[in-house]
Amino acid sequence: MTSSQDFDLVADIGGTNTRVALAHAGIIDRTSIRRFANKDAADLREILAQFMAQSGLTHGALAGICVAAAGPVRDGVAKMTNLDWHIDRAMLRDVSGASRVAVLNDLQAQGYAIGHIADADLRAILPHDPASAHAAKLVIGLGTGFNAAAVFDGDHGRVVPPSESGHITLPAPDDQTRDLARFLAEKHGFAAVEEVLSGRGISHVHAFLHGLDQPAQTIMDALKADDPQARATATLVTRVLGNVAGIWRW
Repeated sequence: MTSSQDFDLVADIGGTNTRVALAHAGIIDRTSIRRFANKDAADLREILAQFMAQSGLTHGALAGICVAAAGPVRDGVAKMTNLDWHIDRAMLRDVSGASRVAVLNDLQAQGYAIGHIADADLRAILPHDPASAHAAKLVIGLGTGFNAAAVFDGDHGRVVPPSESGHITLPAPDDQTRDLARFLAEKHGFAAVEEVLSGRGISHVHAFLHGLDQPAQTIMDALKADDPQARATATLVTRVLGNVAGIWRW
C-alpha cells in the first residue's frame, strides 16, 4: 500500500489553465487530475495549495514536485510568456514541503514524456519505425501560445533543449502566407509564428481571410458546424503548422 510520501506532484502551467496531478513511480494517477483557471488565482502558490487541500495532502507529505511552465526557464526560475507569475524552486519547496523540486519548460517536459504515453492516448498520422532508438523526434505545443522542442535520444540518454520557438519569424513560402505575414506585421509589429499557431492566432487568421474579429472558440464552434469561413481559417492554420513543423526536419 502506498502512502502520500510515495507520490510526486506534477503540474502543467499554461497561459490560460494549470493542470495538477499526482504521480507514483512515474505513472500519473488519472483520478487525481485537476484543472484550474489561472485568472482565478493570484499565483501558482495559490493553485498548488488548493490542490493539496483538495487532495488531503499536508505540508511535507509529498516526495517531490515538478512543474512545467509555458515560458523560458533559467537557473530554476520560470518566466511565463503569457502570464505575470514568478515560479522558482524555493516557492515550490515552501508550499509543498517536498525535498525534491524541479522547474521545467513545458515542451521539455513533454519531450521527456515521449515513450511513456499510452497507445490509447496517441493517434498515428504517418507510419514510423519503432525499432529505431535514435529516430528524430519533435514535440509541438499549440495553446495560448506556441512552442516546439527537438528530442535527441543518444547513447548516454535523452536530451531536450529548451526553446521559445513561437517567437521565430513566420515562414512564408507562398503568396497567401506572405500576405498573411504582412497583415500580421501591420497589426502586431512582427509576423511571429505564435501570431498564427495559438488561440489568438486562429482569430488573427480569420480576420485576415474574412475581415471578421471573432474569438477563437466562436470560430471553432462554427467549424464543428462545417461553416465554410471557419473551414477556410482552419485550412490555412493547418497549412502554416505544416510549414513550421518542416523547419525542424533533419
